Amino acid sequence: MENEPAIYIEKGFTGMEKVFLPDDEYTRAIEAFIVTCVDTIMVDRHAKKVYLPKRRSKPAQDLWWVIGGRRKTGITACEAMQEIFKRETSLEIPLERFVFITIAEYFWSNRQQQPQKKGVHMQGYTFTLELTQEELATVAKNLDPKEYYAELGLRAFTLEELQDRSHHPAIVAIASRALQ
Repeated sequence: MENEPAIYIEKGFTGMEKVFLPDDEYTRAIEAFIVTCVDTIMVDRHAKKVYLPKRRSKPAQDLWWVIGGRRKTGITACEAMQEIFKRETSLEIPLERFVFITIAEYFWSNRQQQPQKKGVHMQGYTFTLELTQEELATVAKNLDPKEYYAELGLRAFTLEELQDRSHHPAIVAIASRALQ
């Protein structure tokens, strides 16, 4: 496994302007393009467990899910994951600790943006991250309450517990890869 997918930067690339789209423009954009996200599943390979927060926002609302979000332009997937992880957990993790494992594709029946019942097509660059018990406690205490049920903190799952059919099949597949 590599730290992230192969990256090819053409000579002369100077970056891209960060653009924030108003809600109406973003709604049209997500209907025209696949939304690219970056996600991290927290693991303890020794204990053979993954740690998941429960999502408050759509899509994946009310599911035990990964930390992640929409990727912005002009930075690598790993850099985007580092930014999002810090924003959603308050924990700054060095880039080299995020380990790329897969790209997952999602066709969600709903979305956070209006109209919420319209759905969204997403692609997630997925990373693993092994944290210390102290770091896990920090994450659990500082989950973004707009994104997650922060009061629930993190829950540890074995692969067998995730395979009980009450969890999304993507989480089962991601956890299986993460614990290899």
